[in-house]
Amino acid sequence: GAGARPLRSRRAAMASSDSDSDEEAEPILKYNRIGLDVTEMLTRDSTSCIRAHEKFLVVGTQNGFIYILDLNGNEVKRFYAHSMPVNEVSVDITGEYVCSCSDDGLVVVSALYAEDNLEFTGHEAVKTVAIDPGYVQRDSRELVMGGSDGQLIRKEKGWFGRMNDSLVHGGEGPIHAIRWEGEFIAWANEIGVKIYDCNLKSRITHLKRPQGSLDTEYRPRLCWANGRTLLIGWADSIQAVEVRKRDAQQAAMGLPVNYVTIVAQFTLPDAICCGIAPHGQDLAVLCHVTDDGDLAEERPRPELRILDYNGGELSCDALSIHGYAELESPNEYQLDFIASEHLFYISTPQDILVAQNRDTDDHIHWLLENGREKEALAAAQEGGATRHSVQEVGSLYLHKLTQQGKWNDAATKCHELLKSEELWRRWIFVFAHAGQLSCIAHYIPTDRPRLQTEIYEMVLSDFLKQGSTPNEHTQFLDLIERWPQGVYRMQPVLELVREAIKRGGVTSPPTLCKALAMLYSANGQHAYTLDIYLYMYKSGPGDTEKETIGPDQLFDYIEKHKLHEKAVQRVSEIVNVDADRGVRLLIRHATADTKAL
Repeated sequence: GAGARPLRSRRAAMASSDSDSDEEAEPILKYNRIGLDVTEMLTRDSTSCIRAHEKFLVVGTQNGFIYILDLNGNEVKRFYAHSMPVNEVSVDITGEYVCSCSDDGLVVVSALYAEDNLEFTGHEAVKTVAIDPGYVQRDSRELVMGGSDGQLIRKEKGWFGRMNDSLVHGGEGPIHAIRWEGEFIAWANEIGVKIYDCNLKSRITHLKRPQGSLDTEYRPRLCWANGRTLLIGWADSIQAVEVRKRDAQQAAMGLPVNYVTIVAQFTLPDAICCGIAPHGQDLAVLCHVTDDGDLAEERPRPELRILDYNGGELSCDALSIHGYAELESPNEYQLDFIASEHLFYISTPQDILVAQNRDTDDHIHWLLENGREKEALAAAQEGGATRHSVQEVGSLYLHKLTQQGKWNDAATKCHELLKSEELWRRWIFVFAHAGQLSCIAHYIPTDRPRLQTEIYEMVLSDFLKQGSTPNEHTQFLDLIERWPQGVYRMQPVLELVREAIKRGGVTSPPTLCKALAMLYSANGQHAYTLDIYLYMYKSGPGDTEKETIGPDQLFDYIEKHKLHEKAVQRVSEIVNVDADRGVRLLIRHATADTKAL
């Protein structure tokens, strides 16, 4: 691929010179070098002009050849057309005909898929040509040509298939550029730019050469952004003009149907325009830099700039294109585009680059390179990426959070991002190794995915380790309440709690007592649970409601699990809890036993 060195906007850099922010703006475009058969071609020839079509790229060469390449640079066809360098090529909208011209005075129309070639001789060197975009659909088979003799000639097929010439304009010096779009033809000569209406066969307007523009040695660059907007780059001057229709009332007054208004006009402060094209609602301008500021290179690299219609610089890329340092003139640069594919082709005699809008993957890659993992994750989650998965970018973001010590934030993102058992296992061990299981424990899933039993037991064990705190005991109890039976083995966990209670000595932590009671209950050992409840009641209220056993909870548990015989064995403690309820409970149990007899 080919690189481009992103440059900060000079105006933007000046405007922010007092700011502490050195943040680099994200590039808009990415670049590749057209290789394959182009590389071989350039070993024996050099480019003189290019034209991009949705189906292919046309390259005219210094040796007079026309190459038809697919958009990747593979040669589809080539033919010898001129005895001198090809000055310009033009393609009809269907991509079936290519028109070319040269200083040899010839204009050649080459049929790519038929034997329908035409050749015309001009009076002098033909510098520019444009084929009718609707060449295939119309019997007239029209084209326009112009050059050193200063005449704009329109050729069309007449009676009996003869080609007829008509002079559209002349007498204002050599014609440097022609562009035909729909019903309009635009051309530039020494005086300025003119637009012609093919349907009405009349000129719409004359746009004078911008005052203050540099010498006439620089070729004017024309480009139709759409069917009615013409972009003009002339030396350091940029213009955009729009062909508009008058309303019915004005037309009834005898005014021309169409008129032209200038919608953008500004000057490049430090460069010559070597090509211009639309970029969405903005402009792509290929620039030969004349004032390189503090850069140390002997000759500045050409730049592709994205500018708004006020001249504001949105991006600026210095191009790594071969041959720029040896160019005799900025006129040797070429720029063309394919609007539907958002592609821009840039050439020197020794190289061809293609630029295109950066996609979602490029955006994510740039964010990651600049340490903006959170934004990269958001971009990946929006969709559209093919090389960056949410899982991959999410893992990078989690790593960033843990590196910054933001364990709670990382745990929250784990809950959002981790979908597989493998990933959960990996990140739980990351938290465990850092002593941060308390941050992630309540996010650990118990279903879809369900993890290995050992993982749940490891987490529970961590909250009961030597020196564990009351807060960790509370978290242990929360997990026992939340996690369903079966995700861990009961007997090992019961043993963990019993050991932790033993370490607590005479005063057993109420939280662990409650947890042990719950585990015994879950294991069907209800009598043990009742013993613990009576112990907790005797010990008095805990620090929280969860650590406190009330009379209702105690008596409800006895009734629910039919622990009357156990209650009889602990009658004094039961009555001490609530004498009336205790006596009634015992009487009911005694009555029931009598009836049973």
